[in-house]
This record gives sequence, C-alpha cells and structure tokens, in this order.
Amino acid sequence: PLGKFKAYLISGVLWGLWHAPLILIGFNYPGYPVLGIVAMAGMTTALGVYINELTLRNRSSILAGWIHGAFNGQAYGIWRLLFPDVNPLLGGMTGLVGMAVWLVVGLWQVRRSALYQGAKDE
Repeated sequence: PLGKFKAYLISGVLWGLWHAPLILIGFNYPGYPVLGIVAMAGMTTALGVYINELTLRNRSSILAGWIHGAFNGQAYGIWRLLFPDVNPLLGGMTGLVGMAVWLVVGLWQVRRSALYQGAKDE
C-alpha cells in the first residue's frame, strides 16, 4: 500500500531510532549524540534499501540477518582498529562515506531486481 520506497524509508528510520539509546551513551558516534541518531537513521535507511531488496528477491530474512551481522563485524571491528581517528559522522562504515556506498549498492540492487523481475515475467 505504501510502495517500496516509502516502506524502505520508514523501516530505515525506525531501525536507526532503535539504536538511539546506544548512540546517546556514546557508542556509535562518540561526542555526537543528536547528529549520531540522524546519521544512524541515514545509515540504516541506505543499508536497508540493499537488505530489503535482497529479502524480497530471495523471499527469506536469513540473508538479511547475515548481512546485518557481517556489517556490524566490519563497522565496529577491524575498521575502528585500522582508522581510530576518523570522524564517525564522516568516515567509516557508519559515516557519510559508508552511507553513500550502501545507497549506491542498494539502488544498483533495485535496478538489478527490476531487470530480473522483467526478464522473469517475459
């Protein structure tokens, strides 16, 4: 009823707000409690486009759970150790750079899914 992109936006923002308590105590974006919540909502919306498309295409949430776990392992694991002085709002997997990358990947998957569905319908 809402359409795919409105649903992606709503679920992404809700997913981001789910992280608000941790952000407010300084976990994801230390020193940026309010901007951190906004950034997380943007990040989860961008990543959510990709995850949602894969979930719809494969009709399973197992892949979504795996991607979420892999993302968290990268975002809060090795990259934080390799680049400890990066501004969390800008760099890394959860900053503007990560958001842009995941949005591009998500939109690519939207296009790919549309082409797949078109070929399947013919």
